[in-house]
Amino acid sequence: MAMSGGGDKTTFYISVLLCVFAGSFQYGYNISSVNGPAVNIKDDLYNPFESGKAVYEIGEDGSVLENPVPTCPNISSVADCAACAEEIACTSDFLLEADRALHITREDQYSYAVALFTVGGIVGSFSVKPVVSHFGRKKGQLVNMIISLGASILFVGAKHYNSHICLVVARILIGLFSGLATGICPMYIIEMSAQEDRGWIGVLNQLLITIGILVAQIVALSSTMRESWGIYMALTGVPAIIWIALMGLSYESPRYLYLEKNDATNAARVLKKVRGTDDVEDELDEMKAEHEKSLSEENMSIGALFTSKDVRWQLISIAAMMIAQQMSGINAVFFYTNKIFESAGFTNETSTKISVLIGALNVAMTFVSMSLMEKAGRRSLMIYGYGIMVVFCVLLTVALKSLHVGTWVSYVSILCVMGYIVGFAIGPGPVPWIWATEFFKQSARAAGASMGCVICWVCTFIVGKFFPIAEAKLGPYVFIFFGMVSLFAFLYCLKITPETKGKSFEEIQVYFAKLNGVEISDEEMKLADNREE
Repeated sequence: MAMSGGGDKTTFYISVLLCVFAGSFQYGYNISSVNGPAVNIKDDLYNPFESGKAVYEIGEDGSVLENPVPTCPNISSVADCAACAEEIACTSDFLLEADRALHITREDQYSYAVALFTVGGIVGSFSVKPVVSHFGRKKGQLVNMIISLGASILFVGAKHYNSHICLVVARILIGLFSGLATGICPMYIIEMSAQEDRGWIGVLNQLLITIGILVAQIVALSSTMRESWGIYMALTGVPAIIWIALMGLSYESPRYLYLEKNDATNAARVLKKVRGTDDVEDELDEMKAEHEKSLSEENMSIGALFTSKDVRWQLISIAAMMIAQQMSGINAVFFYTNKIFESAGFTNETSTKISVLIGALNVAMTFVSMSLMEKAGRRSLMIYGYGIMVVFCVLLTVALKSLHVGTWVSYVSILCVMGYIVGFAIGPGPVPWIWATEFFKQSARAAGASMGCVICWVCTFIVGKFFPIAEAKLGPYVFIFFGMVSLFAFLYCLKITPETKGKSFEEIQVYFAKLNGVEISDEEMKLADNREE
């Protein structure tokens, strides 16, 4: 991987690693943490049966009546009731109808609790701009860690007290945390990085997300999940505790100090510390020039992004990339890998193990992306990544429609999913988060990052909500839609987006100024003409 030279940069590495471990890792962990204990949570919190009590009577219209029907005192779940159906004085028809009605009820209740994670994420995304502008990048992380700890306590309470309310509030809070983390973490680590480090440092965000997903998948295999699911979900708070304990070792973003707090003295002090050298005049001069230019500009609100000509194509590009990242189907693949492999003929146990391997592949390929980011460039990795995804979306559709040909086709479907993950991980996964910081000038960066997060979370919600419906109606052909979205992103990157590798923030702004039709000076024009094609 490419790293800049210079002196001891330990402080820099500590600051960015603490940020992505406590923020991005937690986000990834919570994407998957709810999947493993799903059955256990439903049994504990949404179980209509209680030992020694009663099941509910089903009316002629299929509704659940208030009058209970006495039953065996050993029954504690729907599964127990169905298992001993032949041993108690109930008709099998009654049990089947009761199981159907009560199963639907608890599935709806559980889905509601799960979906609140996305709702919290959307609220958190809208909160990025006010949080980082008011508290700063570092203290904004502290606010977020406190939110995470609150969610962790409630996860334990949900299990200990069998409390649906605790779970619902915990899911909202951890969604709020995740929405903030997806905005704050990429912004902080990019602003902390030297120009030559921004690429591989930016990939750390996606890398820790993928590691968090993988850890949650591995934890889900635990044999003690039934008794301890509250603790497993509360493990999300461990990184928050570590961050708070070590927060004194990290520093505020020098760009935030100089450009937003007008504190040149502390900005210079921090910059020397994180670069490991006193030779930081070039960076300070760049910040000074940007600061003088921004004196006539106020920090943009999210609403101002939509009316300012200066950031028109930056906003369009980030919106397009965030929409493409989610609507190309990555969350559908991660959320429903078990279902995909089961439709290919694998058992649930085998499908779960394959899903863990897919998660490991995602981590491995993100490491590859990190090593290539400063060699191949952001734009090139996006183009190659989406090109690979288009190919494997088509091949996966063909494979799932051809399962009747032979058992070997099932293994082809695994290879197609793996190929799709490879394409996503090398570019479309990490790069949009880097661009969300690189594309916007300082006065618009917080609002731009916030808007990018909002778009990402809304698309995540849409995919999670409607993919099962689309898959039920279209079958494997749903991956053709994902392939078309990937093709759009491929062409957009090929024609519109600039290569930001090796570019200063000022050079990137000059490119977009030309695209936006904004007047630029002769000196800025030279910068634009010299940009890499």
